[in-house]
Amino acid sequence: MDGPLEAWFRYEFTLAPADFPVIGTGLMLGDDYFALYANGNFVAEGFLDTRFNVFPVDFGAWLAPGDNVLAIRAFDGFHTGPADRTYESVLFDGSISIVPEPATLVLLAGGLAGMAMALRRPPG
Repeated sequence: MDGPLEAWFRYEFTLAPADFPVIGTGLMLGDDYFALYANGNFVAEGFLDTRFNVFPVDFGAWLAPGDNVLAIRAFDGFHTGPADRTYESVLFDGSISIVPEPATLVLLAGGLAGMAMALRRPPG
């Protein structure tokens, strides 16, 4: 075959309005090249080298309430070396976490401070 082999991958999911704000992060590896998109917005790209570097990606800013799409564009054969088509892989490990409300953090901090003060008080 001449030229690079191209593949697209897609993952669709829904987020409720009550889930926001969220953090969306992941780790990405692609042989030979990848580009990650969230809801049509370019997020990150990476090139595989001989050390198989894993690229951290942050796609949370492009997530929205309702339907969401993560898409990966991947190439194999992008480089011209003799072993260029030895490995064909795209790996993505991502997660979406709900950010706690500020009031929840204040309550948690107050509870921890109260426990710390109770432990410092001498018995009696």
